[in-house]
Amino acid sequence: INGDTTRRAHIARGDLITLVRMVLCSELQISNQDSAIYAKEIVDILQQRGGVIRAIAPDAYGFSHELFRDYFVALELMETPHDEGQEAFLLSVFRLHWDDYRWREVLRLLCGMSALGTAIKLVDALVFGVQPAISTQIDRPPWNVIVALQCLSDIRVEDVPPGYLPRI
Repeated sequence: INGDTTRRAHIARGDLITLVRMVLCSELQISNQDSAIYAKEIVDILQQRGGVIRAIAPDAYGFSHELFRDYFVALELMETPHDEGQEAFLLSVFRLHWDDYRWREVLRLLCGMSALGTAIKLVDALVFGVQPAISTQIDRPPWNVIVALQCLSDIRVEDVPPGYLPRI
């Protein structure tokens, strides 16, 4: 996963089986021989019964819903160490992608996965730190504020500091 939501995510069956085998061996300490058997079964279950992936070509799979892709992109971004620190990295992701509709769900998920202080800084960055394109068209709403409100919806209301919402 590289955080690129500009194209549909897909993977060849062989590559997916290899990834599952790697996880089985490294995380669950399953032997290499056994992992070959289990990996194929897991991929089949994910497709046939789990509903997480679906065949998009004879030998390729994709997520059955974009939300799965967006969740795994957000998770990868949260779990990968960043030289500048996680909060600074997330702020740069928000500033870079806030106006791209393909990233909206990822940004919401990042906000919900973040510590409260970081989540509030991310929302503040959207409301006060970006310059939306000035538009006189009625069909061009202030997406920075809309995305900020969507991100707020992923924060538990009881965690939001008193007086924060009226400030926005």
